[in-house]
Amino acid sequence: MSKLVKQTELELKEKIMDALGRAVADGVLDEAPLPAFIIEVPKERQNGDYSTNVAMAGAKAFHKAPRVIAQAIVDRLDLADTVFDRAEIAGPGFMNFRLGGKWFADTVSGIETAGEKYGENDTLAGRKYMVEFVSANPTGPMHMGNARGGVLGDTLASVLQKSGADVWREFYVNDAGNQIEKFAKSLEARYFQIIKGEDAVEFPEDGYHGDDIRELAQAFYENEGDKYLDCDEKTRHDALAQFGLSVNIPKMKADLARYGIQYDQWFFESSLHDSGYVADTVQALTDRGYTYEKDGALWLRTSEILGSKLRAEGKTEEEIAKLDLPGYAIGGLAVGEPAEDMYRIISAVEPYMPADKPRYLMGVGTPSNIIEGVARGVDFFDCVMPARNARHGKLFTWKGTLNIKNAKYKLDEQPIDPECDCPVCRQFSRAYLRHLFTAEEMLGMRLAVMHNLYFYNKLAQRIRDSLDAGCFEDFRREYSEKLSRRI
Repeated sequence: MSKLVKQTELELKEKIMDALGRAVADGVLDEAPLPAFIIEVPKERQNGDYSTNVAMAGAKAFHKAPRVIAQAIVDRLDLADTVFDRAEIAGPGFMNFRLGGKWFADTVSGIETAGEKYGENDTLAGRKYMVEFVSANPTGPMHMGNARGGVLGDTLASVLQKSGADVWREFYVNDAGNQIEKFAKSLEARYFQIIKGEDAVEFPEDGYHGDDIRELAQAFYENEGDKYLDCDEKTRHDALAQFGLSVNIPKMKADLARYGIQYDQWFFESSLHDSGYVADTVQALTDRGYTYEKDGALWLRTSEILGSKLRAEGKTEEEIAKLDLPGYAIGGLAVGEPAEDMYRIISAVEPYMPADKPRYLMGVGTPSNIIEGVARGVDFFDCVMPARNARHGKLFTWKGTLNIKNAKYKLDEQPIDPECDCPVCRQFSRAYLRHLFTAEEMLGMRLAVMHNLYFYNKLAQRIRDSLDAGCFEDFRREYSEKLSRRI
């Protein structure tokens, strides 16, 4: 807390105590021990800059209604030569105070006097903090959410430093794992389309659809030609991914530097794997009996580890068994693995999840993924797919997914989906939507997002209705495969 804030609170407390003393001296309030009260900054701006419960706290001691006590204080409150402009009585007896021009003038003066040292204190001296922030996926350009995270992270780090802490700023680069494989496959598809023609190569539905992928693939082709057309898949994927990262990461660094953000370290996930730490950790867990193999995968005995910890804390077996968690999440999926692997993992995990608690599948997914997830016991989902795909012209319908940018929709007067009753389908044609995308009008993206979100809500509704009616399997047979098609 700054010196000015402390001084302000002390000054206000002294003025309140002085006014209470005068009220007692005037015979308005009974002489009684001064009640303990608090002075705080209200959560709601309309309740002033500072507030106190002194009148509420003193009701019993003074044998008066809180508003009577508050009025006695206000009538005798001398705010002259203070930083406060006025006092107000609110509700049953709260007192709110408004800062005046002197406070703001003193604040500005304090900032000018302190200069670069403004706000410095030693409350966190000797403590170390690592602040990891932004850490945007290097497979694409940063967005406004990353900008917001940058401001918050850098500001937090700066405040910690001003408070005397030793602060380390880190950007964690996710340059390994399934998202990089998806990145490589997306670039590969665009690379093949450049060589063979766009209609000759199908783009993966769950790939990265942005124009940045097209631009990277074009740049790769201009550098390498068709050198990687007939080589083995791994070599091609490695080359494409490394090329893309070599462009994206320096751009991230430059953009953040322009934003005024510098890091002490850019930590690459790949270095963690290359160092052997991941393998060593897995081996250490295995050696201690904390892992087991099932369904072709290595699993961590989480429940057993947690149980051991709770027993060490003195919990009985009965207490452990009665742990009542609000729900269960399935994570680590939907980042590039085949859908069949995702379904296999869900099926393997689901039997261990309580039937009476909600199951949450993180980051999923396509309409077909959602139907298949429900079939395997999942209750709810979250995913950027409806909005992200919409911004690239990929629109979901009850017959499959269409690309509104295709030339075949140039004169198509049908709605996006004749079976859909969303506001977009009721008012606009495919031709109009295609025109908006072709003209790069932002309205096209907005309408597309509206439609896709409406479709997902309708999908969830129809799933619930089919479950209630006992005919979900019929719904699944009709739509799971159909909704995964391209039309």
